[in-house]
Amino acid sequence: MDEVKSSVEKAARSDARKHRRYVPDHGMKKLDKWFKPEPRGDAEENYKRARAQVQTQIGAIRAKQLAYIQTITRKRLVPNQDAGRLDTHRLASVRTGSVDVFNYIKKGRNLDTCFEVLLDLSGSMGAGDDPGSAAFYAKRTAIALSEPWESLRIPFELIGFSNNHDRGRALHSERDPEAIRRMPFDFFIFKGWNERMAACRNRFSAIRGYHDNADGEAVHGAACRLAVRPEKRRILVVVSDGLPMHSGIDCASLNEHLKETVRQITKSGIEVIGVGAGTDAPAQFYNKSTGASNMIIKDLNKLATTLFTTLRDRMLK
Repeated sequence: MDEVKSSVEKAARSDARKHRRYVPDHGMKKLDKWFKPEPRGDAEENYKRARAQVQTQIGAIRAKQLAYIQTITRKRLVPNQDAGRLDTHRLASVRTGSVDVFNYIKKGRNLDTCFEVLLDLSGSMGAGDDPGSAAFYAKRTAIALSEPWESLRIPFELIGFSNNHDRGRALHSERDPEAIRRMPFDFFIFKGWNERMAACRNRFSAIRGYHDNADGEAVHGAACRLAVRPEKRRILVVVSDGLPMHSGIDCASLNEHLKETVRQITKSGIEVIGVGAGTDAPAQFYNKSTGASNMIIKDLNKLATTLFTTLRDRMLK
């Protein structure tokens, strides 16, 4: 069996090199790390400052979502029906031949939706508090989504990813130099499914750029966490500043792998939204051709309108 396994791996590597395809590295996958990041600096003050910059947007998003939920979930009386429950106020019209003297109660739609938010933490994202950097937009977008969802009891998880060169470099040198290998992933759990924001806010100080980003595998990993949720509607929100990038791996291969990954995820029934952090670059991966949708965050003062317009029709089944 070892000989067969070795032959299959060699054939896969050869095929990947020949056709310039990105093949997930199962050897390195075992070294991927999921963890809750340590707060950086004065994390509490850092969160307060970032939150203050989107405070009005948090209130607006909460109000818009709450009003929409109440409208859609409210029971409504539908009058003037020819069958159903007798409407005593319409009985007099029977003498004129009218038969639409019934009504019925139309039930509202149930809120049965959860969200997984995945943040690109590649080096190009920059520092999380430098105005204009992609990480600046990503952190504030994360806060603007998390605070309203927390108060409205909408289930969500917020994670980030980057390929860690420091952990993978030594291992890389010991592997087949001709193989297409990626560095191990670091998956940052900023807010887990069963956690409250009060226990997680300080972790948001770690939202910044780190190393490379082989997006396809990270998006797949986030989708897997979302797929096991009990809610009927599952929505994956990916916040990124542009293209997948990993040293030693052909960019075209990474791009195609991400597109195919998004396509397979949307076909499985999970809805995917790509959010451009100050750029429209993610739109080439999250669009109609892959079954996804996209939006761009360039103006924090329009954050509520932009987010609500995109999320409104995806909140309820």
